Amino acid sequence: MTDRSAWRTGELVHDGPFRGTPFHAATSAATGTPYWYAWGEYHLVDVFTEVAAEVRGFRRTVGMADMSPLNKTLVEGPDSHRLVDRVVTRDTRDLRVGRMVYTPWCNRWGKVVGDGLVLRTAPDAFMFSAGPMGRWLALHSDGLDVEIVDVTGGSGILALQGPRSLDVLNESAPGADWSDLRFSRFRTGRIAGLDVKVLRTGFTGELGYEIWAPADGAASVWEAVAEAGTRFGLVAAGEHAVDVARVEAGLILIGADYNPAGVDPRVAHYEVLDERESSPFELGFGRFVDFRKRSFVGREALLAESR
Repeated sequence: MTDRSAWRTGELVHDGPFRGTPFHAATSAATGTPYWYAWGEYHLVDVFTEVAAEVRGFRRTVGMADMSPLNKTLVEGPDSHRLVDRVVTRDTRDLRVGRMVYTPWCNRWGKVVGDGLVLRTAPDAFMFSAGPMGRWLALHSDGLDVEIVDVTGGSGILALQGPRSLDVLNESAPGADWSDLRFSRFRTGRIAGLDVKVLRTGFTGELGYEIWAPADGAASVWEAVAEAGTRFGLVAAGEHAVDVARVEAGLILIGADYNPAGVDPRVAHYEVLDERESSPFELGFGRFVDFRKRSFVGREALLAESR
């Protein structure tokens, strides 16, 4: 991510043209401020009305936010599970279709390259929802029959977070009841006449969901959720409020709270130095390292550190 203060002063780090997310038509019409945020090649609303009010929305009623620039990397093929289990530090042998797991992944020296969600979307397909993953996965796919595809632009992510988020979700998808969707599970549904994927997760410390909507028509999903949330006190929340909420919840963010290892310094938005790299144990991710796995990238270095 680029620095928020730099974006506000117009000193952009991103070299190429910016573009709106799949929700841009709806969010640009809904915002009442001139504050926008640069996230990779996208720009999205930083503040819709006022930061404190948007954070209160997450905490007291429900807030909706655009998280579409999160990279989505599809791994599919006969050896897709072998690649996933080779890369991540958690044991994914029991990860069933319709479930997901939060996990970091490390380089051979046990330093964190990134972290995020891994969804099992089919017996032979997985989705990473995290930072850019294609190059890293390709580096570790030797000898495996897999296809790695960046599908980020194919869908938008609408985060619905707060005590009334389930009420809004049920109201948005008439005829469906999402109360039985457990944490770290996902399934499909329909909103605004479109097939969407609903994930029970969040980045604010509150009850929450992510709605993955197809890029073509995503704005109508945003509008449908906004209308359904009117009687539940829903507020549109920008990236600034999301950042405040996740810090309050003690959730760290790559590039903001720690520098990832294994990044090509030619394309990084921050200085890449070995001494700024961290292990999972240093970041509080130790509980996500499973030494019952006989092999994964960085295992030996992490095992030595844990002793």
